[in-house]
Amino acid sequence: MSYNHNFSDANLNNLHTSMEYNQGGLPSIRTLTDNKSAGSMPWMLAVSLGLVPGVTAVHRSAYNPDLANGTEESIWVEGGIYPWTELDGGHILYAVSTSAADTGQTVYIEGLDSNYNLINETIITAGTTAVATTKQFARIHTATIVSNATNVGEVTFRLHSGTGTVVAHIRAGFGITKLGQYTVPAGKTAYLLTGDATSFRGGAGNIGTVVKMMVKPYGGVFLVAHISEVVNGFYRYDFTAPMKITEKSDIDVRGLADGNGTQMSCNYDLILVDNS
Repeated sequence: MSYNHNFSDANLNNLHTSMEYNQGGLPSIRTLTDNKSAGSMPWMLAVSLGLVPGVTAVHRSAYNPDLANGTEESIWVEGGIYPWTELDGGHILYAVSTSAADTGQTVYIEGLDSNYNLINETIITAGTTAVATTKQFARIHTATIVSNATNVGEVTFRLHSGTGTVVAHIRAGFGITKLGQYTVPAGKTAYLLTGDATSFRGGAGNIGTVVKMMVKPYGGVFLVAHISEVVNGFYRYDFTAPMKITEKSDIDVRGLADGNGTQMSCNYDLILVDNS
């Protein structure tokens, strides 16, 4: 396609007409900005709005309400070490509540299939009767109640049956899972930008919690990628150079408390970049 110059546009024919002058009298090119373009806003905001091709933002927020003394646990509502291997290969999920009042709620589930590709499904709760997904999940990232009232009871997502192994848990009144676990989808690389953790236990004395961010590269073993200690307080780390985490890697934030009944929360932010 050939270019046809618009000779009737003064701004195209005379550069000085498309210029402005700053306070020092020096010329500057006058440009128009579109409020919906990536160049007119902070880069991370543009990523969140889906304006940067091949890049997406991920926020993880997790909570464990009751760490046991001297026992390492994953940060998730269910407690204990997260059962990663039981999800391998992909399985139907069964959602069930401890309350019959949790009926007719729409739950949106996001995760990965057996090939580590992103999948999602929507189900309708039936109280204490387990509801099965039609898709098989090899990883579960988030389950969110998106319509009707929030959950009254404890809603769990299980394998094999309504009484099987718990792989996600929506605490009563939360309306969303709080999982410190995440798996990088196939065809993407994750970059860890920032993370924080809070540890608290009521009563006298300081209770310390060792916080570990564990990463298991695909086909490998869990390694301690980042570690710190929180003593009845708050910890935050901003990565000057974002930590690179390769596709299909599992992330598991864990805590080791020196007192029963320790509450712990954590949050971290990632960006996912397409590999090609």
